[in-house]
Amino acid sequence: MIDETALLRTFEAGEIDPAAFSHRDHLRVGWAMLGPGGSPFHEAYVRYRRGLVELTRAAGAPEKFSETQTLGWLALIHEALESTGERAAFDAFERRSGLNGRSLSDRYPPGRLGSGPARLGLLLP
Repeated sequence: MIDETALLRTFEAGEIDPAAFSHRDHLRVGWAMLGPGGSPFHEAYVRYRRGLVELTRAAGAPEKFSETQTLGWLALIHEALESTGERAAFDAFERRSGLNGRSLSDRYPPGRLGSGPARLGLLLP
């Protein structure tokens, strides 16, 4: 497993293999943007979004990009960083954050996150 700095660099360069980019890697990238580097949320969002748009294009599935999920996950990471204060190590952040693969979907009614409007813009739960 590569460290978060290398992961972030390859993510932003568009050099990530989409098939190998896991949910955990999504969290690690968001944490690396908001945590140790301390980028303001709005700057991190632009970078995170750009990388995920490129990743879905590279996977041949640009229609899978979701504005709601992208913004929602980054907001959950931001909130967890603020509550845990864990910026030194991703593994510690991951343990303390309580985030898991359903952290966002558990906040939304069934079907809402996968809808067309959720892909195009922000839908609140």
